[in-house]
Amino acid sequence: MIIIKFASEHDYESLANEDLKIEFDGECLYIHSPASKLHENVVFNLLTIFKRFLSRNPSLGDPIGSKFALKLPNGKRPEPDVVVVPRGAVGDNDSIYEGIPRLVIEVLSPSTKDHDLNVKRKWYEENRVPEIWYVDLEGHKITALRPVKAGTYKATEYSKDVAICEVLGHLEVSLAEIFST
Repeated sequence: MIIIKFASEHDYESLANEDLKIEFDGECLYIHSPASKLHENVVFNLLTIFKRFLSRNPSLGDPIGSKFALKLPNGKRPEPDVVVVPRGAVGDNDSIYEGIPRLVIEVLSPSTKDHDLNVKRKWYEENRVPEIWYVDLEGHKITALRPVKAGTYKATEYSKDVAICEVLGHLEVSLAEIFST
């Protein structure tokens, strides 16, 4: 990952495009290196699972894959690997969602793991994202974070059988399906 300090929103706007995964926190640009095949397979599996479920339950939201930007209320600009936004909140030609998504999913890669677990976690928690998933490729597990009271999130780890997505009606997601390649 390349980090450019003392960047402006203009710098972000001039560099951000559909071919570059770039995030902005108001001071620094974070430019990601290409993802591994394993990472992309897991992202594809997650997106497929959520698209299939949400096509049958459209009122719960729209799933969108990586390289789609968020603009959180605190001005942070992450690009999660998978995000679920309110149904109809994003048009087909939009490349950014402004607001608080229902769910964000970060697939942890060695090069971005610390950034995802520390920097971006803080961004999401500051904005009270209702559910945050961290998918551990090495441990074949998912850690789901959910707010329990002001400023506090509770972590639940799933390493066997299914992960529960509470924000989507307690959807059970098969870990075997997520990690199949």
